Amino acid sequence: MGEVTAELLSAYHDRELGLEETSRLRRSLAADVEARAVLDAFDRIDDAVRESFAEDLDAPISLDLARAVRSGLAARRRRAIGRTVLRWAGPVAAAIAIVVFGDRWVEQRTELALAERELQIAELTDRAVQDALENALSGTAVSLADDKLSGVVSITPTRTYLSETKHWCREFVEDVVIDGKHTTRFGLACRENTGEWRRVQTRLPGSTPPPVGTVL
Repeated sequence: MGEVTAELLSAYHDRELGLEETSRLRRSLAADVEARAVLDAFDRIDDAVRESFAEDLDAPISLDLARAVRSGLAARRRRAIGRTVLRWAGPVAAAIAIVVFGDRWVEQRTELALAERELQIAELTDRAVQDALENALSGTAVSLADDKLSGVVSITPTRTYLSETKHWCREFVEDVVIDGKHTTRFGLACRENTGEWRRVQTRLPGSTPPPVGTVL
């Protein structure tokens, strides 16, 4: 197999290589039976993993778990692959494929689940911000819950003023509870001509708010 590594084949299979690397590897694969056998093993492992775990991986997972899986799989793959050159087809190549591609596929599914949940949290938070800043009095919390996320977002407006650009702006406290984990931040948003509130600042607890009339 020359100098074709498991890491390179895995990256090729996952379409992570650039055009030049892909072209060069394809030329090598045309004359490398053993490397093609490894790629075939990747496909078989892909099908087996999908069939065995698809139902479980479609179930909601916590953000902390998704991040831990992503980190752990990346570290495991680096240890398993190193820069070892593959020189065997058959059972040995299949075993390596299980480690390389099986983990890679699970990691990709985890990445997608993580990105989807973070997007859902952001959308839920934005809905709460729009509702609270448009309709609630200062000091009145507006809360939105999502059972699928096991989460609740509460937005409490705290101060309203007219900026130097003649936009109404409101400061607010953002409380987010996802999977039992509580996060508090301070935000500042200004109302655009379209009627939408655009977040212009996010601050951690203890930071100093901008003075009234700040140019935004």
